[in-house]
Amino acid sequence: MLSRAIDIPELCGSSHAIQKIRDSFEVLSAARSPVLLIGESGTGREEVARALHRHSGGTLRGFVVADVSDVPSADTEALLFGDGAAFKRANAGTVYFDEVGVLAPALQARLLRVLQDGEFCPLGEDTPVKTGARIMAATTQDLRARAQAGLFNTSLLKALASNELRLPPLRHRRDDLPELIRHYLQLEASELSIIAKTMSKEAIDKLAALDWPGNLPQLESVCRRTTAFTTGRRIDVEDLPDELGRKPKKRSDGWIDALDAWARTALDQGEVGLLNLIVPQIERTLIAAALEKSGGQRQEAARLLGWGRNTLTRKIKDLDIDSD
Repeated sequence: MLSRAIDIPELCGSSHAIQKIRDSFEVLSAARSPVLLIGESGTGREEVARALHRHSGGTLRGFVVADVSDVPSADTEALLFGDGAAFKRANAGTVYFDEVGVLAPALQARLLRVLQDGEFCPLGEDTPVKTGARIMAATTQDLRARAQAGLFNTSLLKALASNELRLPPLRHRRDDLPELIRHYLQLEASELSIIAKTMSKEAIDKLAALDWPGNLPQLESVCRRTTAFTTGRRIDVEDLPDELGRKPKKRSDGWIDALDAWARTALDQGEVGLLNLIVPQIERTLIAAALEKSGGQRQEAARLLGWGRNTLTRKIKDLDIDSD
C-alpha cells in the first residue's frame, strides 16, 4: 500500500535523499501534524504533499491548495478564512500552502493559531470554528533566514518545521536519472499510444552531467520531445535537443567592480559611513527595477526582492520613492 501511495516520479529512484523521504512517509502519514516541504521550483513539492495526503487516508477527504503567492495581500485572508475558503473546504482533509513564506505577518499569526488551537475565526465573525484540517506548507525560500530578518514568524516556523521534508534538486539525484527517464518515456508513450522508447547509456550519461535548473519538468520535457521526434525505438546522444548542455551566458559582474572602485576612492578621500551612503541607493535601485519588472504590482515586486509586501511598502515610504 505504501509503495502505491508514493509511486510518483518525484520519488522515483534509490538515491539516499529520496530513500530518506520515502522512509518518512509511514511516520508522517500516521500523524496529523503539519509538514513543511522545502525545495526548488520543479522538485515536486505539491506532488509529494498530495502523495502524503493520499497515504494518510486522504482519498475521502479534501486536498485544498492555497496558492498565496499569486493572490494580492488584501485577498489572501478571504482565500484562507472567508466563506467557502480553504479551511472550510478542506474540512478534515489537508490545506496545502504554496510559498508560505510570502504570507503577511498578520496572516502568519492567524495560521499559527490554527496550528496551536485547531480553530480559526471565519472572516467577519468573532466566534472560533474548530477545524480538523491538516496543514502542509511548501517554500522555495530560506525561512530561517527570513525569520532572522524579521520577515517570518519564528513560532510559526518552529511549528511547521517539526516535520520537514527537503526535496533535492535533480542535479543532486543523478543516480535516479535512469529510473526517472524510464518513467517519463513510458508516460509519453502511453499518451501517444505507442511502445515506449529506450535511451542509450551514452545519452543518459550526457543528461546526468547537466545541472537541470528546471528540475523534473525540464527532464519530462526532454523525454517528451525525444519520444516525439526520434524515428527509431532507441534514443541516442544525437537525438537529444541541441540546446542541452549549453551554459547560460555569465552575468556581468561589472557592478561589483564599479562598487569596489567607488568604495576605494571614497575611503581614499576620507569618506566614512559608507554603508549609510550606499545601502539606501542600492535599495532604491533594486526597488525601482522590481517595480518596473512587475508593472507596479507591489506583491510581485516584493517577491522578486525576497521581501514581504509590508516590508516593501515601508521601504518605499522610508526611502521616499515614487512608486508610480
